[in-house]
Amino acid sequence: MSFYTNNSYLIAGSLLFKDMKMMGELASGSAARSVLYAKGATESQAMAFLQPIVIDTHPLNNPWLNYSVYLCNTLLPGVLMLMIFMITVYSIGVEIKDRTAREWLRTGNNSIYISLVGKLLPHTVIFTIMGIFYNVYLYGYLHFPCNSGIFSMIFATLFLVLASQSLGVVMIGTFPSLRLGLSFASLWGVISFSISGFTFPVMAMHPVLQALSNLFPLRHYFLIYVDQALNGYSMAYSWINYMALLIFMMLPFLVIHRLKKALIYYKYMP
Repeated sequence: MSFYTNNSYLIAGSLLFKDMKMMGELASGSAARSVLYAKGATESQAMAFLQPIVIDTHPLNNPWLNYSVYLCNTLLPGVLMLMIFMITVYSIGVEIKDRTAREWLRTGNNSIYISLVGKLLPHTVIFTIMGIFYNVYLYGYLHFPCNSGIFSMIFATLFLVLASQSLGVVMIGTFPSLRLGLSFASLWGVISFSISGFTFPVMAMHPVLQALSNLFPLRHYFLIYVDQALNGYSMAYSWINYMALLIFMMLPFLVIHRLKKALIYYKYMP
């Protein structure tokens, strides 16, 4: 019997291979048991020959080996993160494109900080509500494993929202063009799905990619999810990942003055 699996999708391919291997061994064992019975062996003698060592396995944290538990808990926040990137870049870049940036700054008393907070704060509230909704749906309605409590994951989601918005500001501040900013946001967001480690382990990647994975907020959110929701560790155990998300929140200060100059002087070229 030949069976082909695609281990580019490591978890899905491994689970399929495990199930097919078990089915093949059970079918082979059933045929061998029938032969032993025909030769006069008792059931205990036949089972001792077929399986001299009995393995009692108990998968931790996801005993059902449900692929949705691994997939949905990172895919949904990943999609949310990508939306935050795109909307943050668009909401600022469109001011430059439509030549309304100076009016926007005057509304904020010519303070880039007040202007950014006024524009992004409503987005923060909306995205946080969306994050709370998918957390309640996954852990409350679908009863996915959440061994440290749902509030720790909601807190991690808030950190992801703020870090993603901050990175979106960095993107449009680095490339103060709506076209380039959206391209940067979409590229960074899509790569996050591959490099975060929920489909292929980061430890098996090239050392350069292992280092680069720390530049993506979704990677740190995924590690927080594994530590708290699956393993049930305390939030203090994931302090490095929370600090990484905090660093993402501080990054806009590196480009804030460049962004203000772009809002005042940059002329959009169609």
